[in-house]
Amino acid sequence: MRMKLSVIIPYYNTDALVGRALDSLLDQDLAASDYEIIVVDDGSSEEPVVLKDYARRYPQVNYYRIDHAGLSPARNFGMSLAKGDWLYFCDSDDYVQRQVLGRIIAVAEERGLEMINAACLMLRPSDPVPAPKRNFSNVSETQSGMEYLGNPPAPMTCGLWVSLFRRSFIEALGLRFENVFYVEDCLFKLQVFKHASKVAFIDVELYFYIYNEKSIMHSGKRRNCAAFAAAKIRGIEAKMALVDDPATPEQTALFLKDRCVDDVIGLFINVFRYSTVQETMACYSRLEALGAYPVGKTKSKSGRIMRALINRKHLWIFMCRIYHILPLKLRQRL
Repeated sequence: MRMKLSVIIPYYNTDALVGRALDSLLDQDLAASDYEIIVVDDGSSEEPVVLKDYARRYPQVNYYRIDHAGLSPARNFGMSLAKGDWLYFCDSDDYVQRQVLGRIIAVAEERGLEMINAACLMLRPSDPVPAPKRNFSNVSETQSGMEYLGNPPAPMTCGLWVSLFRRSFIEALGLRFENVFYVEDCLFKLQVFKHASKVAFIDVELYFYIYNEKSIMHSGKRRNCAAFAAAKIRGIEAKMALVDDPATPEQTALFLKDRCVDDVIGLFINVFRYSTVQETMACYSRLEALGAYPVGKTKSKSGRIMRALINRKHLWIFMCRIYHILPLKLRQRL
């Protein structure tokens, strides 16, 4: 029997939150037999009591456990099991709008799309949830992925959870998630944008992203490692490859250049605080080889100041040396 959708959720020690995500996914405008929810436990150190209870009670919820390896292997494992015509990736500590996925898929099928993008609401745990958008008839024109990327109708373009992907298209490309510290979602979607010929945006707030200060993206402690810098540079490398590709439309190349500028500035600020002077110098060398340094122009005032400092390499290295000989308490206050 043909299945419309496979939802893939990587899971790691989020038993207190996963019920919210599953409740939102179980309350959709799809028959139970039309979709599956594949939850891949990435070797949790805590017993997933709630998760196993859902898997026992609901036939759509399928629980699998693998050895701890990270987000990308968990998602890739889920993809290897998927049977739905469409793929959707959700995190276990967030949730989705109810009663929307069926109609989003219907629009994508009607247009013959390879990817359909929706909107996202970013919330803190204590924030009240506003009434989300449900404008199913407000759909953008169909574009190629590269055209869409250069002029996205909504922010969060590279956010994985605002997109549904046609599984046959993903499998034809042989796409899988790279096993990097983070940015794996951006790397995956850049490849989709590069190859897709039919992409559109629907004005529905599909995803509720809950800001988690302990996550990889927001925790300074997690960024205190070489893997963070390596992942950041990998993301810049992927964007610069598209910038240099003659097939990339000019507007898209400009958009990606702007994103690279923000990425490079963010990288140097992070490495300045958490890495050695030698690692900072290595970042300079790698970015020069990629063509991402010197740093290009930026519109924000704070960005212009940082760009001016970073582009004066000897001054920036001198500042790094001074910073790293300061007492730890003083560094933590800066």
